[in-house]
Amino acid sequence: QFDGERIDAGNLPVDSAATLHWRRSRWLSLLPLLGLGAFGRIKGPLVTPRNLRSHDCVYFHEVGQARPSVISLVSVDAIRTG
Repeated sequence: QFDGERIDAGNLPVDSAATLHWRRSRWLSLLPLLGLGAFGRIKGPLVTPRNLRSHDCVYFHEVGQARPSVISLVSVDAIRTG
């Protein structure tokens, strides 16, 4: 889910990846709080490049679990489809 837009994994290409790049610098991280840019960016053949915000997430359905887990993209460095 990117900025409220939910992307269905069934529509994503198989065996593809995307990398997430985050602003790690203390000073540069202040810019998005002031409305000047994004917290991060996602790039790669898996999705079209776009800006990331702190509330973006991925839903991951682990084997044996009844419901998918919600994982904040802030803690993700890459996404790969199988």
